[in-house]
Amino acid sequence: MSGLKAIQESAAHGTGFFPFSDGLGVRVQMAERGRVILSATPTDGHSSWPGFTHGGFTATLCDTACALAALSTVRRGTKAVTGNFSMNLLQPVPAGSFRISCVGRATQTQGPRILAHADVTTPDGTLLAHSTALFITKDLMA
Repeated sequence: MSGLKAIQESAAHGTGFFPFSDGLGVRVQMAERGRVILSATPTDGHSSWPGFTHGGFTATLCDTACALAALSTVRRGTKAVTGNFSMNLLQPVPAGSFRISCVGRATQTQGPRILAHADVTTPDGTLLAHSTALFITKDLMA
């Protein structure tokens, strides 16, 4: 099974792929080679200040979207870990009001490194956060 097939299977089962993100309520909505869409509904349990989602929740959503976009481009048995991650929070993410989406895109591969980006948006398309991540891959089947 390729990385993409495993991610698509997660989408079909309504899970978040990784146990950590699955436990936060992150769900894979769609996956194709180099691109994934995740969704989550931040609750008051994910907030720092009442009504506002903690930045760590948003960072987890972005990191997961970037990781899955990267993994969708590799063969089965290849793992990827975050080597570098940065995020710009453009607006506060409301907690408990609506489902947010995160689109992750793998944009460049150079040897064992994959560059990816993710955007978090509201249902009406308002951009809440943007992130960039560099992943280091390791082929465990070699």
